[in-house]
Amino acid sequence: MKTKITQLLLAFICFSLFNCKSSNNQPDKLTYGYNESFQLSENESEVNSSKLVDLYETIWDYPEFNLPINKVVNHDDYYIFIAAAIENNESETINQILKTEEFEFIKEENSTKFSKQLLYQYEDFYIYSVIYAEKIQEIPFVISWVSKNEEIIVNAYNNQLLDEKIN
Repeated sequence: MKTKITQLLLAFICFSLFNCKSSNNQPDKLTYGYNESFQLSENESEVNSSKLVDLYETIWDYPEFNLPINKVVNHDDYYIFIAAAIENNESETINQILKTEEFEFIKEENSTKFSKQLLYQYEDFYIYSVIYAEKIQEIPFVISWVSKNEEIIVNAYNNQLLDEKIN
């Protein structure tokens, strides 16, 4: 009887370890807004860093913007900022971004999933942003993929990689 219990306990431990290992291989999801989700890829992680908040505020710190940062995703080669436009509707948010003189727009277009997707440059940073209103409260979100590596951002934009990551 004792041997059978030991075998069952060993089988349970092995099964538990297997489940833990397999669940760690799946990318995590971030939740933001009213149950919106963002799929993290390998080597991406959510961070709380004042350095990254400072970078975000350097790029989007204009009096007409009220885009408080909601989440920050870190990768060795880029950052992804998730921000909510809490005082403006979606079209006002899009217009504010498009009228920002400091941004050098490379491409702007509607996408199949978002109201607007943009490829632009600010100083040494290349930025791929999508703008859309979340489903429940219709709060506009601006999700921006930022890097000094132009190739990474252009590739993300051309392949619409944010389409795969958001909900």
